[in-house]
Amino acid sequence: MSDQRPENREELLAPVLGETQLPVPAYSTGAQFLTAFFGGPFAIILFSGLNAYHMGRSKIDGWRYVLAMITSIIIVAWVSLVFQGVSPPAWIVDLFGDDTGRAVKWAVRGFGLLVWLALWLPNRRFHRAAEIMGIDPRRPWIPALICIAAAIVMQLALVSILNVT
Repeated sequence: MSDQRPENREELLAPVLGETQLPVPAYSTGAQFLTAFFGGPFAIILFSGLNAYHMGRSKIDGWRYVLAMITSIIIVAWVSLVFQGVSPPAWIVDLFGDDTGRAVKWAVRGFGLLVWLALWLPNRRFHRAAEIMGIDPRRPWIPALICIAAAIVMQLALVSILNVT
């Protein structure tokens, strides 16, 4: 009878309590947003990929990062080509004047925020769980600055490749 109905409730709950695992601290949502805003799509892909690695989700979310990188290369290349050789559409001229560099910067920034949203939405429950449990986020600024610097190099390399051809 003691095998089927343990008298001590702690014995009953011990396997469940022993296997609990706290969420891994990740970079904050605000740090990811600022990285996307100042660094563009390449910076947030690198920074969010680093975050997924820390959370142990890089194998699960890897396809999102590959798709985001391919899409970002295509979009940034298209925006760069449109503003290099062809006169921009009238609404862009009305908005930015003849300052095409500023228009490209804001287009890339806006697309970076869209990429951030696409990469953050599937993992928002992990961020919320860590927040509810009081787990402090990782210190993001050194990795964020490195990702932004790498993104600038990637964007310059992409634009220089497009200027050569």
